[in-house]
Amino acid sequence: MMGRDGGALGRVVRGVVGERLGMGRGWSWLLACALILVGAQACWGGGPPSTPAVVTATRAAGVPTAVSVAQVTATRAATAAPRATPSGGATPATPSRPTITPTEPRLGLNPPDAPSRPGSPTLASPTPTIGGREATIAQVQGVGPKSPLVGQTVRVRGIVTADFQATPAQGFFLQEPEPGTTERSTGIFVFQGDRPTPDVKLGDEVTAIGVVEEANDRTRLGVDRAASAVNVNSSGNRLPVPIELRPPAAEAEARAYFERYEGMLVTVPTAIVVGPTGVDGEFTVVRADMGVGRLFQGTPRGAGWRIAVGDGGGTRYELAVGDRVDGLVGPLDYDAGRYKIQQLPEPKLVVQAAERAVPVVAPAGPGEFTVASFDLGDLFDPFDTPGKADPCDRAVHVAICAERVTAADYALKRTKVGQAIRDVLGAPTLVALQGVESLGVLNELAATPELAPYGYGAVLLDGPDPRGSNVGLLYRRERVVVSNATQRNACTTLPLGFAADEARCSARGDGTLDGHFLAARPPLIVALTVRGDVGRGERPLTLIVNHFTARGGPEPEGREFAARRAEEARLVAGIVNELLAADPTAAIMVVGDLNDFAASEPLRALTTTTPLRDLAAEVPESARYSFIANGQSQVLDYILATPNLASALVALGYAHLDADYPAGLARQPSPWRVSEHDPPVARFRVGGE
Repeated sequence: MMGRDGGALGRVVRGVVGERLGMGRGWSWLLACALILVGAQACWGGGPPSTPAVVTATRAAGVPTAVSVAQVTATRAATAAPRATPSGGATPATPSRPTITPTEPRLGLNPPDAPSRPGSPTLASPTPTIGGREATIAQVQGVGPKSPLVGQTVRVRGIVTADFQATPAQGFFLQEPEPGTTERSTGIFVFQGDRPTPDVKLGDEVTAIGVVEEANDRTRLGVDRAASAVNVNSSGNRLPVPIELRPPAAEAEARAYFERYEGMLVTVPTAIVVGPTGVDGEFTVVRADMGVGRLFQGTPRGAGWRIAVGDGGGTRYELAVGDRVDGLVGPLDYDAGRYKIQQLPEPKLVVQAAERAVPVVAPAGPGEFTVASFDLGDLFDPFDTPGKADPCDRAVHVAICAERVTAADYALKRTKVGQAIRDVLGAPTLVALQGVESLGVLNELAATPELAPYGYGAVLLDGPDPRGSNVGLLYRRERVVVSNATQRNACTTLPLGFAADEARCSARGDGTLDGHFLAARPPLIVALTVRGDVGRGERPLTLIVNHFTARGGPEPEGREFAARRAEEARLVAGIVNELLAADPTAAIMVVGDLNDFAASEPLRALTTTTPLRDLAAEVPESARYSFIANGQSQVLDYILATPNLASALVALGYAHLDADYPAGLARQPSPWRVSEHDPPVARFRVGGE
């Protein structure tokens, strides 16, 4: 007899056709039906129950298509950026940003071929019978940050709201047509990984079977396993109406608020950028109707208003703090500890660039000297340093040097640093630097055309940092005499989050490597004398240059990182008190990237156990920041001084040439975005207090 498989003759013909033509079971079945009349019953039977619906196009995930970088041009009126002419150099031009380049045709919120009214989509092949528990996306998301169905295989249905299959995200967002309750999200990310998956597009209704996962606290449906399936049921469906985000002011309440919309299509009306575009393509905004243009660390009000925006769709916007943006729309994702909108691929944003003044610090006047502290990020040459995991280390990075730091990269960085020191900082008398690879690199910086006329000398001592990052000093030799330079470190057995490749030492002093060096970048202690102009005297000074341990990951960071910085601060405080014990009239300055806040334990250790004063406290609050993290402006870079120096202070300010600007400017030959840090610059009188 012939049943659903077409009987013996049908099986024979199918087998021959499939074998000769290399066809899979479904295709050989159809051709067999066309070739034999006796297969009519089998053809009308609909084929084997497990035959999947035919999909017209597939692509292997993890093979991104080439996309261009979309960027934004900042056009400002001629009056937008006052130009003061700094001494000895060209007037720094107002930062400019490149022009938008679309990555793919503009789709709009709904596909161009979307039906004019709901309920009339283009139908695809019937949904196959597949396994897995039937569930709504809302049931998968549940109430709270964790899914109640983790580890279970489920079958969900929804509309594709964002297609990131050809990006590093390797998947797409799926959402139920109706938003449902406000307590449960009705959207989810479907992760396909490297598994070949049907090519979906916006507006497709899809049935997906997969395993519910919590990947770094992001709830997702994994369809990257053999038992998974994705089927396109219909196309051209209307997208769900985006939820307009209005998060509460309190940060804890905002996290709960965002969780309710994780994976759903969301939108933000006109917004103000409070965190510029970083190297990862992300920026941070607040709604314009909140009435704030900047958020500060340590000020609880408004921390929850921050809305992060990612470039998961492949379109990058180079935005600066203060820019106004319209058209934010995309799925609300969770990644690296933050909820963020993944902006849809098409370049929909309308950007109005902010007007800002060009910061220029005047050079030291008669009888004055100036001191700056500048974290350069990384000023590394293109050569591999043996024994160091520097950016050119082939063994660590599995890449040739040219792929890490090229000669052109190095030359551009030196030029940018030279322009910043000359044109913005006013060629200070003393420039304390962090993030420099070696004394040779520092000397090459001093020899650039931008800085050579000022006759800078250089001081740097190599430390035990695994990457080879060090602190150093540039000083103007016609004004400064350096008499001594030393490092100080400590050996500790405390559990302070040391990395496996950090240098070991003997805490007991018997040669046993039972501890770690406390400071990877030890404080550099430089004894020097600053000379005034003719008849204006001189001032002996001890300058201590620092670069404390970096902050450790998302906030709140691990306790071991803060504890290590506190120990570094106590080390420096001990040096200060030791110098004052030897000479109570000593003028001492502690400068550098201390990587912590004014109210933190490290800063309290420096300002309560020594006479040091934090000079940044004199800066107006609106300008008191040197770094921006997750949309919050904050101070990480300091100049601290003993009272006899503090009383000789004329002025102090932060040269805002980096923190407010997008990372894309790091690739332009200008003083903007040398690193992520704004340098503090202080002006002192040479003689008297």
